[in-house]
Amino acid sequence: MELVWYTIFGSIGLLIIALLYKFLPRKRKNWFFGYWIPDGKKGDHVYRFAHRFYSTLVIVSIFSSLMLALLSCLFLADYILLFFTGFLVFFMKLSSILTERHLKNNFDRYGNPRIKGAKEREARIRAAKARN
Repeated sequence: MELVWYTIFGSIGLLIIALLYKFLPRKRKNWFFGYWIPDGKKGDHVYRFAHRFYSTLVIVSIFSSLMLALLSCLFLADYILLFFTGFLVFFMKLSSILTERHLKNNFDRYGNPRIKGAKEREARIRAAKARN
């Protein structure tokens, strides 16, 4: 039963860190605190974008995990704690993967924002040039 309380307090600590990521992000990229994956460090605007998106996913995962820990406390089932730990690790990794995918969809490889519809516009221009 004592392990459940450690888990709950650990989740609350992680939640506080995630809320700091969300509402008080660093203005500039650094090598000490923050989202450390290389695609997130291509520029300051990419860094802030990655922080906001990643922290939202992490907050959702921590709330879900906290609910699992509370269920474990209510039903006195220690095996739920194993599921909780696995779920948290899996969802944190999944959050990183989703953030990287979101960065690739919104920024080019140099960190410049992608313009929505730019590929379609370029294809239409090429098609118009080919007709002439």
